[in-house]
Amino acid sequence: LKSIHEQGGYYISRVKHNVKIYFTKERTEEPKCAEDFIKDLAPGETMEVHHVYISQKRIPQPRLILYRLTEKQERDREEKWNCLFNHDNDLKLKNSPKTFESIPFKFLGQLSYSIYLLHLILLGSLSCYLFKLFYEIGILYNISFLYSFILSFTTLILISYLMYKYVDLNGIRFSKYLTGKFFK
Repeated sequence: LKSIHEQGGYYISRVKHNVKIYFTKERTEEPKCAEDFIKDLAPGETMEVHHVYISQKRIPQPRLILYRLTEKQERDREEKWNCLFNHDNDLKLKNSPKTFESIPFKFLGQLSYSIYLLHLILLGSLSCYLFKLFYEIGILYNISFLYSFILSFTTLILISYLMYKYVDLNGIRFSKYLTGKFFK
């Protein structure tokens, strides 16, 4: 890698450890993961593989350089990821205020998928209807918008909560049941 750098070369891209590597001359063979090559390397060692294609798209690579991290690099990488995720595997925002860990934000986080699914439907129906209703009875434009926003947002949160409680949680329970039944 050092000689490539000294010659002015650079990386086009990096590949993940689980990317599939195929040899171009042998199209019928089973692919290997980058991990399969790397496990035979000593820490800090590199290996160059010529004329391969990678991933399911089978992108041709005239040469692929695989590098095994040193123990220090692995520790540094692990520390980096441990700083980003807490013990529940939830993303932590570095130096973030405790605001995002408060109960209202956690509640909205649980409802986020339901909100995502329902918001456009409510915007196109209820919000438009309420705005038109308020505006036609003589309420100012900005006030009509504010009223329709508050009522639509409240309705969205309520319906999202019901969807989360009765649809999402049951779907999660069912998928856990299937996983336990078929993949034990």
